[in-house]
Amino acid sequence: MVEAWRAGDRQRAREAAPEELIREIFIFGEPEEQQLRLGEFVEGGITTPVLTPICPPEQLPALIDALAP
Repeated sequence: MVEAWRAGDRQRAREAAPEELIREIFIFGEPEEQQLRLGEFVEGGITTPVLTPICPPEQLPALIDALAP
């Protein structure tokens, strides 16, 4: 996966990325599920979570509120 990415072969890199890795490092689900998962990252030692929400613009304020500590 990393070799393909570094070589610029994004398609092969995506195909080689194990789903379990993606689910381990990204947060998916409803805001409540995301909040719980975010808590797991914090409990694991992440002190400054950096989020890149992917949602329609009109849903962003509510998502930010839902994920706030």
